[in-house]
Amino acid sequence: MQWLPAFLRDVGFSITFLLAIDLITSQHSDRAIEQCGIYKVQAMKTIKILGMGCPKCKQTASVVNTAIQSLGIEAEVIKVVDIRQIMEYHVLTTPAVVIDEQVIIKGRVPSVREITDALR
Repeated sequence: MQWLPAFLRDVGFSITFLLAIDLITSQHSDRAIEQCGIYKVQAMKTIKILGMGCPKCKQTASVVNTAIQSLGIEAEVIKVVDIRQIMEYHVLTTPAVVIDEQVIIKGRVPSVREITDALR
């Protein structure tokens, strides 16, 4: 905890708080952090499903929703049907899945496991 300025060390912060800050700022494991009662907060994911509404696009949307529910996370799911917006992602075949502006699946229906792995 050498990184903590002297004026903060003298103010009387609790050891638990300082230990928590040290755990967060260092390379400790997630388990050690959880043992101190601190949990990492992940930003909400943005998932885009690119497609014109064909049966495979609808199936992809269902797979994405299943993956989100199985992980118990919050995510914003956006269906992109405008061909110009789809082309901006350099996608020529749909369905496609974009997570946080990164194309992860093109031209096929993904498995639930593929989506859950990408969301972790």
